[in-house]
Amino acid sequence: MAAGPVISRVLTALAVGASAMAQPAPSLKTVRPIEAIPALVEALGSHDVAAEPPPIEAASVCANLAYIRTRLQRMAIAGLPPSQPEWLRKLCGIQ
Repeated sequence: MAAGPVISRVLTALAVGASAMAQPAPSLKTVRPIEAIPALVEALGSHDVAAEPPPIEAASVCANLAYIRTRLQRMAIAGLPPSQPEWLRKLCGIQ
């Protein structure tokens, strides 16, 4: 019966107290959060946040010229700095 061990553990917890069941396994090491930071950085991989984004391929961005023209109109309506639409025009070869 699979329920036997579960019932036994529940009864033990009630008799001894829930704190006995909340103890970590002996093989697990308790680590303070400040000690875990280097391990997290190593696991996630460090990267330079100031690095430039990967280059954008004009072919994939400029494939639909009607969309690009609409996008430029939206940039003008939104009041983006002139450098933004200029960048897109230069990328797609639109004057």
